[in-house]
Amino acid sequence: MKKFYRILLILLLILLAAATVRRYDRTHSPAQVTPTPEVSAAQVRGESESYSSFYYDQLSGEEQTVYQELQEAAEACQANVPVSALSLDSFYKAETALTMDHPEFYWMTSFVTHARGGWVESVTFSVPEDAASTMEALENAAEEILGEITEEGATDYEKIKCIFLYIIQHTDYGTDEGREQDIRSVLLDQRSVCAGYAKAFEFLCRRAGVDCTYVQGYSLTGENHAWNLVEIGGTPYWVDVTWGDPMFEESAAVSVPQDFVNYAYLCVEDDELFRTHRIETGIIFENYRMENAFSYPACTDPSLNYYRLHGCFFDTYDREAVSGSVWSQMDADPDGPIQMQFATAEAYQEAAADLFSETDPYFFRILREGSPFLWSGSSYRYFLLEDSNSLCVFLD
Repeated sequence: MKKFYRILLILLLILLAAATVRRYDRTHSPAQVTPTPEVSAAQVRGESESYSSFYYDQLSGEEQTVYQELQEAAEACQANVPVSALSLDSFYKAETALTMDHPEFYWMTSFVTHARGGWVESVTFSVPEDAASTMEALENAAEEILGEITEEGATDYEKIKCIFLYIIQHTDYGTDEGREQDIRSVLLDQRSVCAGYAKAFEFLCRRAGVDCTYVQGYSLTGENHAWNLVEIGGTPYWVDVTWGDPMFEESAAVSVPQDFVNYAYLCVEDDELFRTHRIETGIIFENYRMENAFSYPACTDPSLNYYRLHGCFFDTYDREAVSGSVWSQMDADPDGPIQMQFATAEAYQEAAADLFSETDPYFFRILREGSPFLWSGSSYRYFLLEDSNSLCVFLD
């Protein structure tokens, strides 16, 4: 009999050892990370049926099943969720895909898994008491915003630009509310950081019928960053709303007007974005990392670059061409900033050195020639954006 109880005790201990609980919090990324090595267009190229399910489409059948189970639970604000048995790696991939596809489930970045023998069988989320009412508030906010800024018959590019402008003009860059990493910070608090900007942009674009997804990565300095991928007419482009906000430019050499917008990261291609950004294709939390969990399409079309569309993009620095662009921008919007971008760092540096020379700034000569009476005694301020080979001038 004693032998029987010893065997039973051993079996119970084995079962208990096999059952594991893991806590996962992706709300705050590690302070210091090692960026993924530079990723080429070929490495990130991928296909998705729809950007509304961009990450879902990259899951296996079993992972998609769990994704759907988690989504149904999230829609019902369910805290304890049994799931189809899945390996820990696959579960993390499915759960991450859901939160990347659905920023409205803002609480799902923190959870506890319950696994047996390495297979996740259930998960517990800390669902806020006001989750249902908050999701309703987010939907109402989106409906109100889109009703205000978009017009019937607007193209996808026009919708993207309107949403880009709205977030920039109605959001302060900062961390006051303690929820700056999620969608509430932009749509409800109007104060956020890059993750909040990008999640709100994704949410609004989706509600406007525009294909858009959320992307994580790093700046060249290794800091965590987030931006977006959009698709227009079957062609993908990158958008970084955060870097369009002048409040983000803390190192600005001049006082930038509150209504200024930096368009250098609106619908751009790989060559433009990857000068300053690096994509994270893996999944990272604490000491865990899954390499190459997701892939992204190559963005190679420069045609929707804001500066190209507005005639202020230059392959080389040419005084006559730049003068013509300055006069055209002044005629179109006398009170607005004058902006331009150059194809190469060399052309940009040549332009900056000539236009704003300490001894004989050519930009002042452009103003005098364009309107001698108006600019005979006036001044200007300029803002150099070296990372994007662009510059901006404010007329006083």
